[in-house]
Amino acid sequence: MLKKYLRFVLSIVRSIQQDNCQKHAAALTYTTLFAIVPLLTVVFNMFTLVPAFQDLAGEVQDKFLRYIVPGTSQEIENYLVVFIEKARKLTTVGFLFLAVTALMLLRNIDQTLNGFFAASESRKGVTVFLTYWTVLSLGPVLVGVAFAINAYLVSASFLVNELDVIGLVPTLLNYIPYGLIILAFTFIYYFVPNVAIKFKHAAIGGFFTATAIEFAQFSFSALVGNGNYQNIYGAFAFLPLFLLWIYLTWMIILIGAQIVRALSVFNFNEVMALPDILVALKLLQLFWQKHQTGSAIGDEELLETPWLLDRYFLDGEQWQRLRACLLDLGFIESNQNKQYFLKKDLARVTLAELLPLDPIASELSSFGHSILQWQSAELLNEEDHKEVYDFVRHIKKAQQSLQSQLDVPLIRFINRTPLVFPAKSHPDFVQGAR
Repeated sequence: MLKKYLRFVLSIVRSIQQDNCQKHAAALTYTTLFAIVPLLTVVFNMFTLVPAFQDLAGEVQDKFLRYIVPGTSQEIENYLVVFIEKARKLTTVGFLFLAVTALMLLRNIDQTLNGFFAASESRKGVTVFLTYWTVLSLGPVLVGVAFAINAYLVSASFLVNELDVIGLVPTLLNYIPYGLIILAFTFIYYFVPNVAIKFKHAAIGGFFTATAIEFAQFSFSALVGNGNYQNIYGAFAFLPLFLLWIYLTWMIILIGAQIVRALSVFNFNEVMALPDILVALKLLQLFWQKHQTGSAIGDEELLETPWLLDRYFLDGEQWQRLRACLLDLGFIESNQNKQYFLKKDLARVTLAELLPLDPIASELSSFGHSILQWQSAELLNEEDHKEVYDFVRHIKKAQQSLQSQLDVPLIRFINRTPLVFPAKSHPDFVQGAR
């Protein structure tokens, strides 16, 4: 069991490196530097549009700024307050420009997280605009409700102070903001990826991110407070520290996303390392059988049932990789419930169309094509370079032989023996999916 958890941790570390989280965090830091004032201005303006929350506007703004900037960077907080006050005086056109800038930041976040989860595509068009605008408009309202509830609980706590002899109520009230932060990151990890995510996995990621940021805030404030950085940077010492803090925050958020992704795809059961093209064929066989009954299949049933070769579990990372390829190639499609169904008629699809899943065969096909182009250019004299032309002819024969072997319909390998799926049918399958 310990080896499995170690393998899980190593998979997270490997994903952080492969997905270039450091570069993504740096890019988001750069974008945040330009979008933080527009984003906060839009959020606070949306918040003040609700009359019931206007009395809480100052408290909400103070808490937001204390969370966004390190505790020792009072200069940054003062500058942000001045910038936000000036931005509020802009005209309608200026406010719309700020809103567009804030939407661009949300768009970058959406694309980054969906790239981690290997989603076929992030949301587009009207859907993405409505989603982001809902975040900007409804998010402040929910924050206001949370602060109102917190204020009510604080006032109501005086009624139970006489009964609370151990001082438990004040301690619980102090953890309410921390709980709200956990909930906020949980919603981000649950709703932003355009793939199916279990809520418990998103909650684990939200708990890690909120806890890590709280610890990072404490450590960063202590480190900066004990260091005399003004001797090096002078009056602008707050700027590099602010950039460093934003970068650290984004790194923690992205690592939290990688944890959620790992929890979603990592399989603690016995898995078999099989070639991608073979697993893709078995997946298409399963999708074809589900298609015969007019049903779709989700990630949970694919990963938590030993259906592969009737005994093995599907490796989550391999499924994430193959899912993206099969979606891009048009073999499968997802429905509104983030379940998958067969899209192509396998009787009209040849095995050659699976070549992108086999690097060796795909490379040989591409090399054969380039050889034909090279030979047509007649760059070398055949009499002087017979060994080169002999090599070219050999590659051409291999490529032609490979093409003839791959020019067969996939249904020949699919509709042979029925694939026994030992799990019970998922209760939420969409019937009639095509």
